[in-house]
Amino acid sequence: AGLDKVQKSSASFADRVQIVGPAVDQAYDLDAVLKASIGVRYQSLSPDDKQKLLSAFRDFTIARYISSFKPGAGARFTITPKIEDSPVGGNKIVNTFIGSDDSQPGTSVSYVMHNGASGWRITDVLLAESRISLAVTQGSDLSYRLSSGGVSGLINVLERTVKTFYHVCIQDSLFHSQNGHI
Repeated sequence: AGLDKVQKSSASFADRVQIVGPAVDQAYDLDAVLKASIGVRYQSLSPDDKQKLLSAFRDFTIARYISSFKPGAGARFTITPKIEDSPVGGNKIVNTFIGSDDSQPGTSVSYVMHNGASGWRITDVLLAESRISLAVTQGSDLSYRLSSGGVSGLINVLERTVKTFYHVCIQDSLFHSQNGHI
């Protein structure tokens, strides 16, 4: 619903963050995603470093969604009725397609869900029919950045990426407003 609202809005990037942020917080266990993405080094981080990194990762995740679901894009989720058992103990896989009216059924995106203290939440995203794990693919980059630049270096990379998403969204908004698409 948050992504649908963002696509139907001409709100600023900051306003879209306020729309998408609570949806990400409700749907994702970002701590589990970050832990899976970074791997075993995550356990050796201080609680303060984990919190700082989680905050930057949250901002990155929200900005990635905002840049992918731009106003007027018309993308929509179709959730398949069949929920699968995950090979990882007790988790479930929810299969969806992200497409638009002219590209159905769309791209296959599956969500690995686990049931924790806050209910069912996403712990990984599996892309395409081959089910490529987003935690694994982004994890190699995050782990490398953590190894080479420490926590502050990884946070800087995530913050720069958020700024890039912001600038791309601003440029898209300017293009569409100048061409009468918004």
